[in-house]
Order: sequence, then structure tokens, then C-alpha cells
Amino acid sequence: MEIGSLGAVLNFVSNLSLDEIAEKLSTALNIRFRDDIDGKYEEYPAALAQAAGLSFALLGAPSPEYDIREDKSADFQLVVSSELDGLNYSLPKADLSSYFAKLIESRTGLSCEPSDGRAA
Repeated sequence: MEIGSLGAVLNFVSNLSLDEIAEKLSTALNIRFRDDIDGKYEEYPAALAQAAGLSFALLGAPSPEYDIREDKSADFQLVVSSELDGLNYSLPKADLSSYFAKLIESRTGLSCEPSDGRAA
């Protein structure tokens, strides 16, 4: 079976800051997050990383004036996508959300769960 792309979307509920969660994820996944200085996620505070053909975006809650979400919360979201996303939409996408959730929980103790698939 040919796969078009890989991805994951995880939700975190934590009292930690975005920087603290990014540090824990950096250690657990052996990657280095950096601040989103280019503004890719404009309204969301974000930390970004890339490794092994995957892009990682850790998103915090937006400022109240930019928060257009129906379900407002202070939760965090990790979005993982392959660098091949969008090249061939006719091929199925492999959802790695459960894999990353178990890996992150076992290595960090952070509580996370696969999202319903909608990135923030």
C-alpha cells in the first residue's frame, strides 16, 4: 500500500508553559523546538521543529482577541505533518496520532490524546 503522507494531531491539557512543554517534547523526541519567529501560525503562540522528514508545530492558546475557536481552552496542540503533505491527495494519509500519544506519555508523563483530526 502506498501512503501519501504521515501526520498526527494531539491535544494536551497542562499547567506548564509552551516553553516547558516544548522542552519536554524536545527531550522525549530528540528534536529541538524553536519559536515561530516567521509567524507561520500568526495568531497562535507556537514552537516549531523538523526531523526525519516530519514537521512539528506545538501550538498554545491564542490571545483572547485572536481566539476564534468554538471551544475556547488553554490547551496545547501538537501537529505533526510529513514534508510530503499536499503532493498527492489521492493517496491515503497515515495517522500516527496514537503512536505519538503513547510515545510522549511514556517518555514525559504529559497527558495527551489524539485529536478529532482538526488542527487548531
